[in-house]
Formats: sequence, structure tokens, C-alpha cells
Amino acid sequence: MYTPSKVIRSLALISSLMLMWVSLPTGRAQQSEAINPATYAKFEVASVKPGRPGGYRSFRIEPGTFSMTGVTVKDLLAYAYGVRPDQVQGGPSWVTTNLYDIMARESRESVAHIHLLTPPKRVQELHEMARSLLADRFGVAVKSEWRVLPVYSLLIAQGGPRLAPSDPLTAADGGTVRVEPNMIDLKGQTLGVLATELAERFGREVQDNTHLNGKYDIHLQWSVDEAPGSAVEQPGGRSDAQDGQSSGSSSLSIWSALKEELGLRLEKTRAPVNDIFIVDARLPNAD
Repeated sequence: MYTPSKVIRSLALISSLMLMWVSLPTGRAQQSEAINPATYAKFEVASVKPGRPGGYRSFRIEPGTFSMTGVTVKDLLAYAYGVRPDQVQGGPSWVTTNLYDIMARESRESVAHIHLLTPPKRVQELHEMARSLLADRFGVAVKSEWRVLPVYSLLIAQGGPRLAPSDPLTAADGGTVRVEPNMIDLKGQTLGVLATELAERFGREVQDNTHLNGKYDIHLQWSVDEAPGSAVEQPGGRSDAQDGQSSGSSSLSIWSALKEELGLRLEKTRAPVNDIFIVDARLPNAD
């Protein structure tokens, strides 16, 4: 679920969330499958230390360096498998409570190899290294399961989209992602990134079905903190029975903001969702 604090995420982290680690097998939308990380790429060296409760929490991924501060094993699993933390199930209680500071470095050969890969392949390689780290240092064994679950489909609202194309230079530099409790500000990002940020707030998969493939500067701001289950949802993405505003108030809900500010809407549907189940995990030896 979304934590109501200001966050500026690194581009590499956001990009990774948009890359599913496997393709959905046709006709196998509800199947459990064990995952073996033995053949995955590895970091050359990795340090794992206890994190400080209440301390700074950060994700930083740069060429040759992978750093996470104040994160749980569940957080790292979510990154490694390209899912939200609420899609990581099972395991001992400490995987969601114990905090760790993780610093890992790639070999020179690995850095040179990754530099030659396409961006999606680079993300996949980093995912594999994170999975290897989880297996080696935390004894994590997992299985995946595709299940058909309630999701939200991000669609174009009546009247068409109200989106500003990004400056090509901003998009080429990777853009920025800034989020606050009642605001999402994206520069040079796809609507898939917006869907990911919406899913963080709703605790439910949001799938981009707009078929708009460009990169945009997106600013979404609302004044009513409503989750999908806390309001009467109306067609067209409105959240109240009358005009999409909070009952007895002129405040703008996230549902109305999507339509009025961006020309988009959310629609309930069901679709295959990939969950990760922890089969085994052990406490690491701190460096």
C-alpha cells in the first residue's frame, strides 16, 4: 500500500516496475511455478547490514552500483520480480519488518556487458542479480502464481486525453517521478508509469490500456484521499453518486482528477496478476 510520504524515485526503479519478468503463458493464468535463481547473473560483491528503524529510506541504482537503504526483504523481492510489495505473499514475519541497508557492486565485465544491452534487457539483468542476492544472502526461495483478480483498467475518458507530450530532451534523459500524498508529477514518462503509481495508492493492479505509447509530462493532483473501496465508484472514473466530488464537499477526488486533469478514467475489470509466494527465507549474517 502507498505510504503517505514524499518520494522521489530513481528512473531505474520505476522502469523496472514496468517490466514483467516473464510473459504470461497462454491458457495458464492460474498456475504456480517454482523459480530457480541458480543460473541468474550475480553481483561481484554485496554488503548486507541492519537498517536503522525510522531512518532514511532510499533506492539508488547507477552503473556498477546497486544500493538500497532501510528496505525490507519484501521490498527487495518486489523490485527483483517487478511487482508491488502487496503482491509478495507468505514467508516469516521478519521479511516485512526487519530493515536492511544493501550495497552491491557489479564486476567491470558485467558493467561493460550491461552497457551493450537494450534498456529492457538491462533492467532484466539487474532483476536477476537482485534475485541471486536474495537467494545467496537471505536464503529466499519463491514460486510465482498467476491468478485472475480484480484490477483497474486505465482508459481514455470521453472527450479524449488531456496530456502534454514531453520535451524530447527531458524524455531522453529519463525524466523524473515525484509523488506526494495527494499528487503525482511525472516528467518524460509513459502512462505505464502513471498506472504503477496509481496501483501503489489503490493496492490493486492498474493496467494501462490507453494504447498511447508516447512519453508525457503528467501532473495529477486531488484533495480527497479516497481508495477504491471507500467511495461509490461511477462510470467514467467518478467516485461519488452525483458529480465525482466528495459528498458534502467541493473537494476533488482522484477519480474526478483523472478525468478533469488528464482526460483518463479507471474501469473495474478482472485480469491475470502475477503474485510471488515466499517458500523459504533465513536471517542473513550481517557484514
